[in-house]
Amino acid sequence: MKPARDNACTVCPLTFRTPDCLKYHIRSTHYNLKTKTMSYDDKEVNQVWHEKVFNSSKIVEIKKAAPNLFLIRKLEDDKQVTVQEYNQHLDLSELYPTNKRSSLAKCRACYRTMLKRDLKKHYDERHNKIQKHTCNNCHKTFKRSVLYVRHVCNKDRRRRKLIL
Repeated sequence: MKPARDNACTVCPLTFRTPDCLKYHIRSTHYNLKTKTMSYDDKEVNQVWHEKVFNSSKIVEIKKAAPNLFLIRKLEDDKQVTVQEYNQHLDLSELYPTNKRSSLAKCRACYRTMLKRDLKKHYDERHNKIQKHTCNNCHKTFKRSVLYVRHVCNKDRRRRKLIL
């Protein structure tokens, strides 16, 4: 199956199978996560400055309109503006994580490391002793639905031989 042409990156020649994969690629590859610009908190309200767009020759004008509001305008190519260079590097990858889609987490009870999405299920099954599947006949509990289906309580002998 070939990737669709509408899921092609406009900056580089890569194409992707889904729009989500394309968005993830753009965010992880083409965003400027190691910036030389100062933190926006250090700027004053109504202060205007210019920044170069990452992986492009374009320059944008940024104005801090309020403490949490910025107005960004693309400048024309023929307009000559000096862009200030800052030596201080800020790593923004903590704010915009792009390394793994599902991060790792550590259980606080047993200190096992697992995927973050599996942590709640692990904690419920191992430490809270929550069993989701219960037999109505013998009141036996099971962690997994597969084990519950294999359970042969109160089933006739013919069926019991087929399951085992």
